Amino acid sequence: MTPLDLLFALGQFELIQLLFLAVLLDIPRYLIAALFVAIVPPDKGTPNGPVQVSALISAHNEEKSILACLQALVANHVDQIVVIADGCTDATAEIARAFGAVVIELPERVGKPNALNIGLKEALHPVIVVVDADTLLEPNAINHALALLGPGVGGVGLRLRLRNEIVTLTTTYQAIEYRVMFSAGRRLEDALGILPNISGAAGLFRREALAQVGGWDCEVAEDAALAMKLRDAGWRLRHADAATAATLVPETVTGLLLQRLRWDSSVVTIWWRKFFFLLNPASRRFRPLNLLTSLDVLVFNVAFPLILPFYIWWLWGRVGSVSLTLLAAVLVALTVINVVILMLVRLPLRLLPYVPYHVVAQNLLMRPLRVIALLAEFVFSISRYDPYIPKNQRDKLT
Repeated sequence: MTPLDLLFALGQFELIQLLFLAVLLDIPRYLIAALFVAIVPPDKGTPNGPVQVSALISAHNEEKSILACLQALVANHVDQIVVIADGCTDATAEIARAFGAVVIELPERVGKPNALNIGLKEALHPVIVVVDADTLLEPNAINHALALLGPGVGGVGLRLRLRNEIVTLTTTYQAIEYRVMFSAGRRLEDALGILPNISGAAGLFRREALAQVGGWDCEVAEDAALAMKLRDAGWRLRHADAATAATLVPETVTGLLLQRLRWDSSVVTIWWRKFFFLLNPASRRFRPLNLLTSLDVLVFNVAFPLILPFYIWWLWGRVGSVSLTLLAAVLVALTVINVVILMLVRLPLRLLPYVPYHVVAQNLLMRPLRVIALLAEFVFSISRYDPYIPKNQRDKLT
C-alpha cells in the first residue's frame, strides 16, 4: 500500500486528528484575520485638533540612520525631538544636535528602556511618539495615529512595513510575515480590543499614561511589558493601520534567529511570569479583555508550539514514514492557504513567488526555534543574558 493509499483509507475523523495542529495553528488565526481585513474597512478614528507632540529616539551608534529618522519626524510636524545617545562612540549625537534636536549623551550604554525613561523626563508635550533610529515615519503617520487617541486610549501602534523588503531571502520572509502579523493580525486584535503590544519600532502614547505606569521596565521586550502595564492600568490600546512606518529588519539568518530568540523568550518573561495574574478571575485587577489578550498570546505562542514535538512524535507512531508524506501535503495546503490570505491583504505581486519559501521557513525553522526559545527561557532564563540589555543594567531585569 502506498502512502497515498493509506491516507485515502483513513476516515474523515482520523484525517482531522492527523491535521489538527495545522488547522489550529493557521486557519483560525490568520485566515479569519485576513477575511476581517478584506471585509471590514480600517477604523480611521476622529481627527483631533492641534496637539503638541514630543518624539523620543534611543540611539546607540546610529550615525548612518539618525538623519533620515529626524527628517521624517520633522515632516510629520513633531514639536520636539529628544535623542538619547546611549553610550555612542560615533557621530550620532553631533548629527542630532546639528539638526536641532535635544540631545542627551549618556557616557555608557544603559539600554533602550532605561534610555527612554531618561529621555521622557525632557519631553515637554502631552503626546509622546517613540521611534527607533532606523525607522522612518511616512507622511501624516502621526496625524493618523492621533485620530485614534481618543478618551481612555493610552497608546496607538503604527503599521510597519520594511525598508529592506527584498534585499535577501531573510528579509523577504519577514516582509510576508509583517504583512500578516502587523497588518491583518493587528487590525483584528484592535477590533476585538485585545491588542497585546505596540511595537517598539514606532508607537504613540499619552504622556499621562506613561507617567501613571512608571514608563518602561528594564526588559528585553520593553514594548510588550509597557503595553501590558497600560492595559492593567485600565488604558486601551489601538492600532492605526493608516499610520505607516518603514523599518529595517535583520538581513541574515543569524541576525533573524537571535532576534526571534529574544522575542520568543519574552512571551515567557512578559505574559507568563510578569502578567500571569491577569489570568486570575479572583484578582481585583482582573479584566475580561486582558484575560483574552493573555490567552491569545499564551495559547498560540506557548501552548501550540510546545505541543508540536509531541504531535510529530505521535504522528510518526501512528502512520510511520507516511507522516513525511502527510507533512509535505500539509505544507502544500498551507501554501495555498497563505496565498489566499496574502491576496486578501493585498500582498504585492512581487512577493507572491516567495510564499512557498515563507511557509517552509515558518514551519521547519521558525516554529522549532520558538520551541527552543520557550524551553530555554523556562529552564535557563536566557533573556537575562541577552546583550539587548547591557551587563551593567541586568540587575534591573524584573
